[in-house]
Amino acid sequence: MSFTPLDRIVSLGNDGVYTSTVDAASARNNLRDNVASSIAVQVTNPYPFWPRLDNFLNDNNPNPSFSGAAQPQFIWNKPQALPDEEVFFAVGSRLIGINGLTAADFSVYLTSFADNAHQVEEIRLFQVDGNTPPFSYTPVYDLVNASPPAFTTAPLVDGPLVQPIEIDPPFGWQNVRYYSNSFSYTNPNATPRTYQIIVVFRAKNYLIPMNINENPGGLAFHLDIYSQNATLAATP
Repeated sequence: MSFTPLDRIVSLGNDGVYTSTVDAASARNNLRDNVASSIAVQVTNPYPFWPRLDNFLNDNNPNPSFSGAAQPQFIWNKPQALPDEEVFFAVGSRLIGINGLTAADFSVYLTSFADNAHQVEEIRLFQVDGNTPPFSYTPVYDLVNASPPAFTTAPLVDGPLVQPIEIDPPFGWQNVRYYSNSFSYTNPNATPRTYQIIVVFRAKNYLIPMNINENPGGLAFHLDIYSQNATLAATP
């Protein structure tokens, strides 16, 4: 069985990306609990020279949810980021089904950008249980922290979260980061179970310049998930 497109997730305002100014777990809990007040919004003052993460104009991916996906937007927890502000963003894949005692393979492809800097705190597979929301989430695999000890904080780093001295370009906010990795997970249960991949970002807008109109902040990302022996699931 070959790898097939499972889900494409892009940064969009008012569309399933949840934020927190506390920590990664808080952003993830806001996602789990569907806290409407924490949903990220599109930035209204993007810097005109920020790079775009747009898809190819003639994307020929056979899965229409991939080729027809919207272009990523620059997002934050408010329309305009404040100087010296740090925000966590959590986004989840569509629900995934794995049959009992079956090994499923996943490939993850991520492209991301932030002004001024960001980290990928976690890319985790969760088992999702329950009859009605909010569901129960149990972490079963951590792609960023795949080596023991698992579930520790060892983020993928874009740049320093403390403002460096930058005199000449290229500046840190000009970086577009990309990452890909694969992993396998076996459902240890005798019956099918439901899972979800959750990604958490941590983005920082530097203190200087202190004028909000001269110091925009934003995050944009594009995430593709391919799988083998896994399917989309409607509910746990």
